[in-house]
Amino acid sequence: MIISIPCKFGEKALCRRMLVFCGVDWFRWSSGMEYTYFFETGDFWHEADFYTGDGAGMSKYIEVDNVLLSSFVLREKGLPLRGEGSVEGFRFKNGKKYDPILCETFYFLHHCVESDEKGYCVPGGDIIFQRNWNEKQIDAILSKRGGKGRESNIS
Repeated sequence: MIISIPCKFGEKALCRRMLVFCGVDWFRWSSGMEYTYFFETGDFWHEADFYTGDGAGMSKYIEVDNVLLSSFVLREKGLPLRGEGSVEGFRFKNGKKYDPILCETFYFLHHCVESDEKGYCVPGGDIIFQRNWNEKQIDAILSKRGGKGRESNIS
């Protein structure tokens, strides 16, 4: 699928003012696709601004493999999480791209795994966990990977 974006990740674009583009989510409505674009504010209490739209008029695009957009067994695609789910967007942090994962089996959202240009998990890459997960929950996932790959939280 082609995802329309306002500029490359890490570049500045207009979102009420010029801010660094750091993410996009998508949702398929019956009437078509809707995108939410995220921009870093640099404010600790309000980390990101966002706006939504249908992607019309965007100057750039990224591609994601269609197989990642529908429910699949997460481990079969190299993701270090159990259950079934799908990729719901992209995030950009510290020069790396991440996939926010929607896990339908266990009803959690927003674990982000480091990904390549097409949205596939980078083997042994970083994981950004939900803010409400405790150390025991995080360690259970990381222990299967030798305890490596932890990144600080992301909005």
